[in-house]
Amino acid sequence: MCKCKSLSFVPNFISLSRIFLTAAFVFYIFKEKIDIAFIVFVVAAITDFLDGRVARYFKAESVFGSILDPLADKCLMITSYFVLGSIGIIPPLLSAIVIFRDFAILLVVCLCRFLSIHLKFKPLFSSKINTTIQLIYVIIILACWSSSIDVPSIMLHGCALVVGASTIFSAVEYIRNYYWIKNAICTRK
Repeated sequence: MCKCKSLSFVPNFISLSRIFLTAAFVFYIFKEKIDIAFIVFVVAAITDFLDGRVARYFKAESVFGSILDPLADKCLMITSYFVLGSIGIIPPLLSAIVIFRDFAILLVVCLCRFLSIHLKFKPLFSSKINTTIQLIYVIIILACWSSSIDVPSIMLHGCALVVGASTIFSAVEYIRNYYWIKNAICTRK
């Protein structure tokens, strides 16, 4: 295992690049250059899987990285689902479910930091699976939209149901596993 301190910036750079890739994705969507938006989103999705692995490989995990990585994840997911939902490419209800879950997680983390509640917030396995499913769904939707791939709408609706169910399941898992936060917040009042 490499312990190269000079390479410790790499995972944070990868996470930061995801935020810039998210902005590029939105730009190309609104310029109606869907094929380029598709490529940008795929690269952003790859960075989501890459940054944590690189940080662990180089033993370069940091407090900054532990904040930047989930922030970049939420930026990509909230933005992509909001944009694609608002222009009618994905069901608006699905968009709302994904966005609500991610905003709720961000709100809890910010509230705990504000109230000085020690929160060792570790992503759950169901959340990692959920993120993967959400990313794959957007990739499928963009692939269909950017090319002449003709996928039956019933299959796309089925995929949307899987994403919705996965997102709700992940939200319930967070509520179940981090229920103690509610008690900690209530005792602060």
